[in-house]
Amino acid sequence: MSDIHETLYNSAIDFINNRFGKDNPGGVAAMYTSSKKILISTRVPNHNDSAVLCHETGAICEAYKLGETITASICVTRKADNKIIIFAPCGLCQERLTIFKQDIDIAVADPQDPSHWILKKLSDLQPYYWRNYKKE
Repeated sequence: MSDIHETLYNSAIDFINNRFGKDNPGGVAAMYTSSKKILISTRVPNHNDSAVLCHETGAICEAYKLGETITASICVTRKADNKIIIFAPCGLCQERLTIFKQDIDIAVADPQDPSHWILKKLSDLQPYYWRNYKKE
């Protein structure tokens, strides 16, 4: 575990507790930037599932708006049974994150215990990323 991800995790849990209450489910993404800012966002629910935005979307947009580069990311969800789960970014959010760089440190669920994380580079999550291939 990195100190940055421990800080991001604690910030995420604080956000979940403050936004959703200590015993309610909720989720959040916390991202760290090259200028040492922590950006936090949560998903926006909608009656139409196709209109729902991921937890990461707001922080990604905020970083872009501020001209920041994201260097680390974690997505944390507390389930109805109060169990904490770490989620890797979905494919769309992975695509969104690539505008910053391929070596972002991403917390992904430990296969032995999804309430803990292991660190991977964004490029590890997409080893065959389409933009890595040059046009001939």
